Amino acid sequence: MKTRIRTDELMQPIATFSHATQAGGMIHLGATAGTDSQRRLAGVRPGLCDVEIQIEKMLANVDFVLSKLGAHKNQLIRFKTYVTDVRDFQICESMVKQWLQGIDVDTVFVGTIGFPLPQAQVEVDAVAQLGKDSKLVYLSVLDQSQEPSMNAHSSIERFNHFFDKLQLSLEQRKLTLKDLIHVHVVLDDKEQASY
Repeated sequence: MKTRIRTDELMQPIATFSHATQAGGMIHLGATAGTDSQRRLAGVRPGLCDVEIQIEKMLANVDFVLSKLGAHKNQLIRFKTYVTDVRDFQICESMVKQWLQGIDVDTVFVGTIGFPLPQAQVEVDAVAQLGKDSKLVYLSVLDQSQEPSMNAHSSIERFNHFFDKLQLSLEQRKLTLKDLIHVHVVLDDKEQASY
């Protein structure tokens, strides 16, 4: 059974999606920003945006949507935050991690060019799991290839390094490659796709 949540208490989505969808024991939150029900961004004045106020409002909106489905943030298993300005990554990561304090959830922060709502600086999509049995695990592994000994232009070397990091991350959670059900790889160069 699938339940979709749309409420007038939050911003009406610009695109076609729900605030959240519950299917069985899984809740998928759609893109949630730091807005009120009238699409007004928190902390925005002419010529000025306050990313911290937008983040606070965004997190409050996530709490609100989860509560509509009888869930709580401690049931989150994935929290993916999109940020328009790399200079805001540090404050965004700090505020999200403080809000999630003590919760075992896969968090990832990615850059984006922008959102349909002008001056929006952050958005999040998230997944929560209601059941305690057979918990689904999300695991993000980033390969930033900053090691001095690595040839940044060697795609094969970068892929091997990435999969080594993936295997280590799985082992830390007492999982193996056989436990994987989906791998999503994002490339920064289309030439790497042939590998």
